Amino acid sequence: MSPGPSPVDTVARAAVEADLPQPFAELGLTRDEYEKIVTTLGRRPTGAELALYSVMWSEHCSYKSSKVHLRQFAATAPPFSVSRSSRPLWKNVSRR
Repeated sequence: MSPGPSPVDTVARAAVEADLPQPFAELGLTRDEYEKIVTTLGRRPTGAELALYSVMWSEHCSYKSSKVHLRQFAATAPPFSVSRSSRPLWKNVSRR
């Protein structure tokens, strides 16, 4: 006979069962990222919250590794200014 279904991991349960192991590494999160989630929420995340953070912070949906390279644009791009009289680029496109 198999055990019954596991209880739903609610916010109330997450607050009470703070030491329940979480599969953050299997979801692609680092220990530092997991600890940031715990600090932000003030408790351990539920399974659903952990999965959402994992997707939200994944390389596919964010720029965790590319932001280092993107910062270079601000440092290496030549300065420019836009006057108030400049027309938006979309107005220069002819419509057929």
